[in-house]
Amino acid sequence: MPATTCKEAIKKWEVETGMTPQEATEVKLIALRPPMERMDENLNQFENCQRLSLSTNNIDRFIALPKLRNLKVLSLGRNQISRIINLEEIGQTLEELWLSYNMI
Repeated sequence: MPATTCKEAIKKWEVETGMTPQEATEVKLIALRPPMERMDENLNQFENCQRLSLSTNNIDRFIALPKLRNLKVLSLGRNQISRIINLEEIGQTLEELWLSYNMI
């Protein structure tokens, strides 16, 4: 079974919550079935998001999220991430970065 894409996960989230990415302040894309394997630019839709959880998936690398300038908490625990780079864009507001149970 192919992995869940960010675009698919966001569409499902919209249906479940009745919200749009632009208005969300907290987003949970946790333990998707099938799991998400990649972060992509679709996550930049969550411009007002303060808490983003992508934990318990199979994400293998972190990407830049330049439009998430309000992000305070980013949860990436229980994935397959081996290296963290590209934190510059969110580093000014980020207060918590959760990375437990990765390959770092």
